[in-house]
Amino acid sequence: MRSWRAGKPLNRLEVNHLQPALGAHRTLSCVHHLENLETLCVTCHKETTAATRPRRTVGTAG
Repeated sequence: MRSWRAGKPLNRLEVNHLQPALGAHRTLSCVHHLENLETLCVTCHKETTAATRPRRTVGTAG
C-alpha cells in the first residue's frame, strides 16, 4: 500500500473508474465521464482494482 494512502481514514468513499484510467488520472479524457465512474468503499475499491490490474509475470533467466 502506498504510504500516502496508509494515513487516510478507512471510513471514506473513493471513485472507481469502470474502464481503468491507466495512469491518465491527471488528464482530461473520456475515462472521467460520469458514466465511467462509480463510488466504492475503500475495501471494495482495493478489491476491484486488484481484480482488474494485469498480473505481472516473473521471467526466469536461463
